[in-house]
Parts: sequence; structure tokens; C-alpha cells
Amino acid sequence: GSPNAWNIKEYLRVDISSTYTFKVSDRIRGFAGVSIWNLLNTSNIINTFYTTPDGESVERIEERSLNFTPNATIRLQF
Repeated sequence: GSPNAWNIKEYLRVDISSTYTFKVSDRIRGFAGVSIWNLLNTSNIINTFYTTPDGESVERIEERSLNFTPNATIRLQF
């Protein structure tokens, strides 16, 4: 068919995050955070494109989103 003749499926992803600010000393403040991306571990197609690896055949490439991904951060402000 023609390029861009159809849309990819709907994208579903659930993320959760939390942060906490605290005092380390009179001059230093801290910030801590945790998050989880793709809590439900859904496999979403985020991009589809085509290539011709041998110059004759057409190969369909689907890029997928990240799986379940935990993250953590700590920051100190002086």
C-alpha cells in the first residue's frame, strides 16, 4: 500500500512516581525520588518503518517501548 496509509495501535503505558524533599543540614537540602515506567509491562509499538536490506526485498521494522523500568534519583543542593 501507500506510505502512511494506516496508524499504529493505541499506546497504553502506566507510570508511577514519588518524591521526597528533606533537610540534611542548615545549608544542605536533599531530594529523593523513585519511579516506575511501564508498570503493567505492556509492549507498545512506538514506530514502524521499512527498509530494503538487499535492495530488492522490503523488511518491516517495529520499534517497541521500554519494558518495566524502575528509576531512582538522589540530589543534594548546597
